[in-house]
Amino acid sequence: MLHKLKLSSIFLLLSLPLATYSFDTITSNYLNINNLDDVTKSTFKPTPYININGGWGQQTNMPNGGGTFLANIGYRFVESFALEFGYQTFIVDAYNTTQVNNYFSGAGKFYYKINNYVTAAVATSVGISYTNVNNISNQQNAPASYLSTNNQIGGFVAFPVGLMFPIKYVDNLSLKVDYIYALSFSGASQNFVTSGLQYSF
Repeated sequence: MLHKLKLSSIFLLLSLPLATYSFDTITSNYLNINNLDDVTKSTFKPTPYININGGWGQQTNMPNGGGTFLANIGYRFVESFALEFGYQTFIVDAYNTTQVNNYFSGAGKFYYKINNYVTAAVATSVGISYTNVNNISNQQNAPASYLSTNNQIGGFVAFPVGLMFPIKYVDNLSLKVDYIYALSFSGASQNFVTSGLQYSF
């Protein structure tokens, strides 16, 4: 009799968790706790974008720096890569004249999302430049190498690197800061520091 009572008690204890929690409930709770949808689901969509930037630049063989303005349109195919086409102007006052540089370029740009607040970007671009010198007839002590840049067409490569910071209260808008090193095929180099905004559609 005692033996049967012990067996009944053991059976009752073993059956208690199963009676209290069904297998479906346990499985459901497990899946809710370990739901990986938010981790594995990609929220990125291929998208076109535009950015506008302004800043300051310095050419190595020029006595003065000058202001620069850039506008680019691009298409981000995947989260880490985009193609971008742009225009940049760089204006320098020197030798009682004004040198106006115009750059037209295409670039391959690589993005790396550091976290939800910062994205890094690096690009390689190649393009065509056109330079003219305004007020050249009034130049003062300008070297021949400078005067020869009037109505000059050439090529260049550029290597921008930068950071983007999403603006919290405006969807798809980011603040960006860039450093650009450019090298013309004639051998002159330029350094630019710019900041601006990028909007993705």
